[in-house]
Amino acid sequence: METAMDDRVGRDPETRDFTQLPERVEIADTVATQVVGPPADPAMGRDPDMEFLLRNADD
Repeated sequence: METAMDDRVGRDPETRDFTQLPERVEIADTVATQVVGPPADPAMGRDPDMEFLLRNADD
């Protein structure tokens, strides 16, 4: 008498079989590390607060 397990042996390789799980992965191994530089200055070297004060200052 054939069982359901016997049916899995002859299956198409495209069919996934989750009876055996892959090795456990440590969280520390999942973090990608890349050398990066400092982020770009969003104000591009300008000081919007100072410009606002200079534009709106009373003479």
